[in-house]
Amino acid sequence: MKMIKKQIRKSILARKLQVTSVILFTILIAIAFNYLVGGMMAVDETYQEQRNHSETEDFRMLPELEPEDYLDNIANDYDISGEDLENLSWTDLVDKYSISLYNYDEEIVQSLSDKYNFDYTLYEKSVVKEDNITYFLTPYDKDISNFTIEDGAFPEEKEVSLTYQYAKQKNIAIGDEIDILGDTYTVSGLHTGPLHNFLYSDQYSESVMITSNAGVIMNKEDFRDKEDIDKSYVYLGKFDDTEKKSSVLSGIKNDDDVAAFTLPKDVESISNIENDINTNTYIGIVAIVILFLTVIVIQIMLIRNELYQLNPDFGILLSIGVNKRTILQAFNFYMYLLLSAVAVGSIIGVQLQQMTFSQMQLTYNIQQFFSYNWVYSLLFGIGFLVVIMVLIYSSVIANLRHKPLNMINRTSSKKNRFRFLKGIKKWNAFRPFTQKIKSSFTFKNIGFLFTLVFSIIIVFNLFLLGWNLITSNEASYETYKENIRYESINILSSTQTDGNGEEDIGYSGDYSIDSNNHKEMDDTLTVMGIRDDNPYYRNIDVEENTLIINKKFAHDHQIDTSDSITIDFNGESKTINIEVNSNAFDQNNYMLLEQLWDLDEDIDDGSYNFTFNHPSDSDVSYSTTKNDQIELLDESLLQMNSLLTILFMSTTIISAILLILIANSAVNENTSAIKIFLLLGYNFRKIFFLSVDVFKIQIIVSALLALCIHPFITKLLERIINNNSSSIYIEINFSILTIFISIVVILAIYYIVFIWNYLIHIRKINR
Repeated sequence: MKMIKKQIRKSILARKLQVTSVILFTILIAIAFNYLVGGMMAVDETYQEQRNHSETEDFRMLPELEPEDYLDNIANDYDISGEDLENLSWTDLVDKYSISLYNYDEEIVQSLSDKYNFDYTLYEKSVVKEDNITYFLTPYDKDISNFTIEDGAFPEEKEVSLTYQYAKQKNIAIGDEIDILGDTYTVSGLHTGPLHNFLYSDQYSESVMITSNAGVIMNKEDFRDKEDIDKSYVYLGKFDDTEKKSSVLSGIKNDDDVAAFTLPKDVESISNIENDINTNTYIGIVAIVILFLTVIVIQIMLIRNELYQLNPDFGILLSIGVNKRTILQAFNFYMYLLLSAVAVGSIIGVQLQQMTFSQMQLTYNIQQFFSYNWVYSLLFGIGFLVVIMVLIYSSVIANLRHKPLNMINRTSSKKNRFRFLKGIKKWNAFRPFTQKIKSSFTFKNIGFLFTLVFSIIIVFNLFLLGWNLITSNEASYETYKENIRYESINILSSTQTDGNGEEDIGYSGDYSIDSNNHKEMDDTLTVMGIRDDNPYYRNIDVEENTLIINKKFAHDHQIDTSDSITIDFNGESKTINIEVNSNAFDQNNYMLLEQLWDLDEDIDDGSYNFTFNHPSDSDVSYSTTKNDQIELLDESLLQMNSLLTILFMSTTIISAILLILIANSAVNENTSAIKIFLLLGYNFRKIFFLSVDVFKIQIIVSALLALCIHPFITKLLERIINNNSSSIYIEINFSILTIFISIVVILAIYYIVFIWNYLIHIRKINR
């Protein structure tokens, strides 16, 4: 057995080009697998991280006090595992098990009341539900404004603010009256809330805010009614001393004479972001499946071709008997070689994937929360080994069915195949020579034809798919930019009373921006008024007269700390510095308004006019903050486009390798014919004519089949890609020019490689 293994290993290594091609191709497959799968995981994790962050940031009303004295009781009541008790923080435990603080510690409740100025008892009891509608009534004496309400709302009026989605669903407009808990309320506002909390608007489609002014958006995790947590809720407004009983809810009514409410375009477009991410993920999966189907077919052809050339060695196996164990042992060196290639490719693929995303200008640092699971590489290696074992076994068994003497003498018989042509020295006599080559190549026609057509179809269909994906993303983003505009620029002021009776004023809204040359611009920048001791921003450390800008926004618009900004508020101008916050996860652009003006008294609605003062006096165009938010969520789309770019590059490389191997296979099958070139005299023209004459039928048929099959492949891909809930329809354009270019490029590569292979073999013979 050792002799057989040694002989097979020697035979494999003797075919340097074939074994090198197989190893390099295996490395390429492993790189593509780990890069693409790891990248898909990164895309999904980025998306989930963004979504989780957008649902939880800034609005967590959890105490800083650690209730260690009550942890045992809490663990028993909520069946908390010992592992979670040991590894999770208190905040994480509250999130995971939906722990109600009020049931355990009055001291904790009191700390919440002191910190946030509300009665936690009311907080626990203020959820009212009926017919899948959640009414959440605030226990605030005064409200905190963290969202935009059109037309405002006033404390002395009984008014209600509804979500855009709910208003559209129920055909309710501003000014309608609705009955809640036996009282009549006027609809004074329609809202989406802070963008990052209302991106996934379907969660809020059936929520109603009972509000006397503005309020705070709460999270699903902040509600302790565990029996009916099936929505995300809105925590908003003051409800004056009304006994809350769901049985007295009389529902919502509206005036039939009032025109139906039209959903704003910005809400519609923003709600499509999630679908767009899903669409791109879906496209990526389709493209990856196509890629791996391609490389699997090519790799099988490579290995089968290499094993076919080992026929004389197979005859030796007959002497010791044929069984699975014997065959696989004989080729264990080959399998170890390929597994080593898989390991090398996996390491390179993971490193490339990490390097790619670390170079992107992303708000979220992939390295902070993403670590590739090497189990995927291990599973891929095992699966690859199984495929190779089956392929080797089936190929050897198929070849052993031939008679041993035929196998052993197979190569030597080829040497005499064209002996009668040795004396031919004129080009006019070359035709019989090419006819003989064609007849010897007949058994390869079907395989060659299939491979050529397959590669052509895959290459230009993936090219069209990627091109259309990129253009459709660009078009959808341009649609967002066109739709997200606010005609009115309002500032909402609200007052919050602390425990000592002192009032603090906060502001939020959309503000107009003027460029440094004072040209009128439609773009807006959202700036939030916050306090130094605001718990939502307690980790922010900035100097006075400073505007804090999100690093993504700053990067996109070339803003740095050397710039400044001039703000005009109701006629009063002030120039302040800019600081780029590169560490915060916060997606807003915000500034400390309290440090700019004396805000001891209420200020009427007004607007800020911003002028960015660049030292270079460059004319910079700014996008809206809402567009900036879309760009942040489009990071997943950006990553997917990067993955698909690598996918197309890999496909091009694979196609080139495929054509090289086809040409090499064709030359290897006619090694005896190469000797004739020495007698005839060889040059580029003769070799090219030989190539065209031998394979012109296959080439013509391949091109015709590609043209015929392409429309069906295109429609199939469109159907697969668009079989989802996305609002964007991907259409792959049928392009004869693209098909023609693809065929020309593939055939050009083939002929170059074909001639190159012949020249190499001729030089070997000359030596």
